[in-house]
Amino acid sequence: VIDGLIREFEKQGLLAAALNTIEDGYEKWLSELKPDILMVLTGKSGDPGFYISLGAPRLQPMFLMGESIEQWRQPDESAGQKHSKGSGMGMMLVSRESQGVTEPRVVAGPLVASRDFSQPNLPIPDRMERFVARAAAYANLARKPNHQKKIALQYLCPPEKDEILVGTPDTVYAESILRLLERMKQEGYAIHAIPKT
Repeated sequence: VIDGLIREFEKQGLLAAALNTIEDGYEKWLSELKPDILMVLTGKSGDPGFYISLGAPRLQPMFLMGESIEQWRQPDESAGQKHSKGSGMGMMLVSRESQGVTEPRVVAGPLVASRDFSQPNLPIPDRMERFVARAAAYANLARKPNHQKKIALQYLCPPEKDEILVGTPDTVYAESILRLLERMKQEGYAIHAIPKT
């Protein structure tokens, strides 16, 4: 799977390097490498503060949690929902996001379902291609001058606005976004539209 990711990066015109973070000294090596993108494939996540200091987004190539690739591709309302979509995968997504991972995405899995993880994980070609394309987009964005970068924020509120009560998470999140936009405007960002409260 790691080889497949590296080959896909090369195919899309990027240089990729694999590094064993279990060994001592990996933080020094990563600091010297100055990567545009980080991908963490193992369970050892390390210190989130160190990764933040590198200034590179962390993407997570994920593996299926016991189900086969064929089962995973089935819609949720079919037999696929009996497998890991609603259990281990959700926990894996949440744990990765809490560690500062930007985009956890499935890129590999076994051909045969196995709860004891005895089957090898194989690359899922279309998912590999999509994952690496997203990583390349982040790398290209990082190299652009700040005045060429654009950020779009979309906040989806509940369908019935009358049901939103002051002090609920819905209003707290919305107010937080508005404060962020106001601060960005004061710091010189070109803000095209700040919604009214």
